[in-house]
Amino acid sequence: MRIKKGEKGDISLITAITFAIFITALIALVVNFPIEQSFFTRRSQARDQVLYATQVGIKTVLTTARYYLKDQLTRRKLTDIDENFLSSLLSKNNTNFINTINLYLYKYFPGRS
Repeated sequence: MRIKKGEKGDISLITAITFAIFITALIALVVNFPIEQSFFTRRSQARDQVLYATQVGIKTVLTTARYYLKDQLTRRKLTDIDENFLSSLLSKNNTNFINTINLYLYKYFPGRS
């Protein structure tokens, strides 16, 4: 089988185009990798900030509640502390308890609550 003069050039052209496509795809992958990594890094940092803020908020509310309960319990005689008193003290309808927590949050975390 004889190779004609034009066929040798066609094979070289096809090889060059294939090589160019391969190199372009490789460059696209190499450029895309840092972009993806920076996206995951930013998302991870945002997640960590949210978790930290949540932990601080929960600790703040628990600390405030503990001081409020300690203050309220020390004002009463031991015989006056019963189940009804404790349930009303911890009730969501107890505006003093809710206001104490809100004041603490506004004082130490303005604009966050």
